[in-house]
Amino acid sequence: MAENKVENLSVQVTIELARKWMTFQQIGELKAGQTLELAQKISDPVQLMVAGQLMGQGELVEIEGQLGVKILSLLEPRS
Repeated sequence: MAENKVENLSVQVTIELARKWMTFQQIGELKAGQTLELAQKISDPVQLMVAGQLMGQGELVEIEGQLGVKILSLLEPRS
């Protein structure tokens, strides 16, 4: 039986904390050091995305001074 080479492909997993809508004018006025307020709490779940598709949810955790994501749930793969 042939080996399934798809299982060995690397894909980028994106951890999405929040989205913020801004006008082009607001984006043009951004400055280094400025803080953008997000309508999300640090304890809210983050989205796990693969190729732009939602894969599951997680929560931010600290691992030896660095950020990590603890997986809370995964969606069933589409057939």
